[in-house]
Amino acid sequence: MLMIGTNNVGRGESPEDTVLGIKAVLAELKQRLPNTKVVLCSILPRAGAIMDPIGKVNAQLPAIADGKQVIHVDLTSDFQNADGSLKESLFGGDKVHLNCEGYRVWFEKVEPLVAGALGETPLPPSTSK
Repeated sequence: MLMIGTNNVGRGESPEDTVLGIKAVLAELKQRLPNTKVVLCSILPRAGAIMDPIGKVNAQLPAIADGKQVIHVDLTSDFQNADGSLKESLFGGDKVHLNCEGYRVWFEKVEPLVAGALGETPLPPSTSK
């Protein structure tokens, strides 16, 4: 599982440089662990004026993934309202880090992909919310 890039754009790094960094990390993983599958998560939405660069990075992530060794999962719609605003009920007070409910949403989205990458059967969906 690779969640990467939020600190880069949060510190003002350009979307292009952030994507280059993500590609470099994936290349290193492939070189060191050639048989490892990676679930590459989109950058989660967050409060502040950095949603535009996050969107620009996220738009490029599907092209980085090959669907075999690198599997992309877009989490944007799970953590952002239709109008582009943050689903604040899923975040802690800093509106960057997830709260318990946010982690539940994240887990339910990524667990089937991680299980598939491991060749395991996904867990049944949670019935408690």
